[in-house]
Amino acid sequence: MLAGRSLAKSARNPGAAVNGVITPAIFMLLFVYLFGGAVAGSTGEYLDYLFPGILVLGAGLSGMLASGLTLNIDIKKGVFDRFRSLPIARSAPLLGSVLADVVRCAVAIALLFAIGFLMGFRVHTGTASAPAAVALGFGFCLNWITVFLGVLVKDEGAVLAFGFVAFIPLMLGTSSATTLIVLCPMAIATYNRKR
Repeated sequence: MLAGRSLAKSARNPGAAVNGVITPAIFMLLFVYLFGGAVAGSTGEYLDYLFPGILVLGAGLSGMLASGLTLNIDIKKGVFDRFRSLPIARSAPLLGSVLADVVRCAVAIALLFAIGFLMGFRVHTGTASAPAAVALGFGFCLNWITVFLGVLVKDEGAVLAFGFVAFIPLMLGTSSATTLIVLCPMAIATYNRKR
């Protein structure tokens, strides 16, 4: 029931969910067609290299900040005080918000796979469920980080700032931002060589 409440709020204000698909899709188009030939020699090879990082970006942006922000706003408006008076489990508001974000994340991942497929990406392991499951699990874990931030921090602007600060190192550790070892600073190049 509370997951449905969160999804209904997203349906009325779809900006964050659309941002979670549009931003990674624009990055994918930009990086593949602008830099792909120069970096990897062909756009197809670079798309295979870039797509996992784009999935991480999509999994993070699609619902990552929605949980933290909605919880923070609900706490400030007193909605959580009303939930405490209801005969529901204490974890129900948190789980409802996170489960709604998992649905948002699954839709974003499916759309990113469709866009990647149209661009020429193919899963070479025989099934697309493994990378999608990893991205969905990653999004689920990121949601709990933002739930923690949403409950801990008093201002929604601070939730956004801390959420992005926590998310950027994870994004930079994937294929999307660690392309050329030769052009990277020494610390990042050493990290990439050990991977």
